[in-house]
Amino acid sequence: DLMREFYETGAAEARRTGLYVVSEPTVGGRPAKRLDVLGTYGTGQTVVSAYGMIGGGLGNEISMNSGYATVGGGSQNRIATYATASTITGGSSNLVTGTYTSRADQSIIGGGISNTIQNAKFASISGGATNAISTDALYSAIAGGRLNRVGDLSEASAIGGGRGNLIGTNSSGGSIGGGHQNSVGDNATAVVIAGGYQNVVGENSGYSTIGGGIQNGISNDSARSTIAGGVGNHVASVAERSFIGG
Repeated sequence: DLMREFYETGAAEARRTGLYVVSEPTVGGRPAKRLDVLGTYGTGQTVVSAYGMIGGGLGNEISMNSGYATVGGGSQNRIATYATASTITGGSSNLVTGTYTSRADQSIIGGGISNTIQNAKFASISGGATNAISTDALYSAIAGGRLNRVGDLSEASAIGGGRGNLIGTNSSGGSIGGGHQNSVGDNATAVVIAGGYQNVVGENSGYSTIGGGIQNGISNDSARSTIAGGVGNHVASVAERSFIGG
């Protein structure tokens, strides 16, 4: 009740608050307190979880089972269920969400537009647009860019930026520095693509490297292979420990 009174008093005294509504929903079979704040521009802020905080902005939300979460500002940002102590600093239409079995605790979206962390603990997206970190890709990060994605189960993977880059499923420790439409296939651990355009490391080709260039490829089942750079170079399937200088 003291916490409810604290937030209710703050809402009542805020200069940009036109209307606030206090309700008492049931969460997980237990009583809870809900505070909905409607600003003067007609867009509400909602905090359902205990010790959640929204610093400002319009239409932001912290849902149930996401205690200690924070939305700093921006618009239409949402920390949904099972994302304890997660943060969205700002931006627009960003989402952190988890499930009971695959939580999104302590994940961070720094800003940008329409970025998503889904069911991944300790993950981060610094900014950009329409970037995504998927289920159980713990400790993974996307620094920025657009339309970049880290797939399911690809723990501790990173994309530095660029556009349309992909680290596939179960490809932990992968890294794409940037560039455009580079991809790491499924089940390819610790692959590095430094950058470039449409470079590809295939499935089951872990510990392989492409230094950059254009349309270079390491095919499936060619682990520990390297293409230093260049254009149109190719390592065939089942050709482990191959090397092309450029």
